[in-house]
Amino acid sequence: MIKYKFAYDYQQNTIDINTLSKVNRTEKFTCLSCGNELIPYLGEIRKHHFHHKVTANNCSQETYLHKLAKNKFYETYNKCLKNNKPFIIKIETYPVCDFYENDFLTVCNLRPQKSQFELTQSFKKIYLERKENSFVPDVLLEDTDTGRKIFFEVFVTNSSSQAKINSNYMIIEFKINSEKDIEEIESCLLEESNKVKFINFYNKLKNNHCNGKCFRGIIPYSSNELLYNIFSVFKYGDSDFISNLKMENIDSLKPKILHLEYISTVEPPNVIRFPIDRVFTHRQINLRDKNCFLCIHHQPNSFLDREGTIFCRSLNKTGNSNMGSKCHKFRSDPHSFSKYEYIEYQDILKYDDFGEYDNILEDMESWFR
Repeated sequence: MIKYKFAYDYQQNTIDINTLSKVNRTEKFTCLSCGNELIPYLGEIRKHHFHHKVTANNCSQETYLHKLAKNKFYETYNKCLKNNKPFIIKIETYPVCDFYENDFLTVCNLRPQKSQFELTQSFKKIYLERKENSFVPDVLLEDTDTGRKIFFEVFVTNSSSQAKINSNYMIIEFKINSEKDIEEIESCLLEESNKVKFINFYNKLKNNHCNGKCFRGIIPYSSNELLYNIFSVFKYGDSDFISNLKMENIDSLKPKILHLEYISTVEPPNVIRFPIDRVFTHRQINLRDKNCFLCIHHQPNSFLDREGTIFCRSLNKTGNSNMGSKCHKFRSDPHSFSKYEYIEYQDILKYDDFGEYDNILEDMESWFR
């Protein structure tokens, strides 16, 4: 025998068996699924329920659950509108801050968060199975001021069709497995979960979220310290890769610097190989580093596994490659570039981030730490 918790009363309202008393049990009740008459059982021992007065072979539990969820949403939402109470949805949203979009042609994608929206503030019209273009949603919500519409679709075994999803109508898809799931609708709060999906809702909220107090560290409004990686060639010939510098530190170095490059802090380079590659890149643009890698006396491919170490055949000793800037035996080697064949070098040549100090502020996105 099929037992249901809900039935239609004589006015076609959905009735919970637990709201009945022995006084109104004599009313006529019908089945949500098949339309046949139901009898309420309000005994003292067994759980209260409705059952068919006459066995109904054509009654489908799938249809019962589908109509139950559809009717419950329609009735609950209507009560919220009538009594001026909120019906709320909570959606995973992806805030996008556009405060600096005009200045830097970029936006900040912030952390995902749960955002709450009160449907009844805007969607004040509700229709049961009303046709909208070629679709007949279970329930249709309408914002008459803007013309926006939301489909409420009940999912028992079949989810929303691809055609309906592709239509770009906003869809709340509610999956029901049992009568107990109705409690979520009755709570007047639907939250994104494995039972509730929000389809075609615009969940990328673009707005001024920071008022210039950028958590990612954009000067001059930064709430956090902004740090830079640089590769510099000094006027006396030294070259160096320096990481995590403040802007005031860079400003203090500027009078001593011949050439300055900002290097990404998101994907910092190999601290051993990168300075070597940069030295040879500078050779290509006629920037005269007095670096041992450019000297005829250095031993090619020696000690590359050690940071800044080189062997000088003239002095017969190892040392930092910058010792060439103060060495009286430094002699530029026009063929030094051909002595190093790095697989990575072709990629290095593609970098276009060298230039004068004031002309290299091109990719701020990669500088933030």
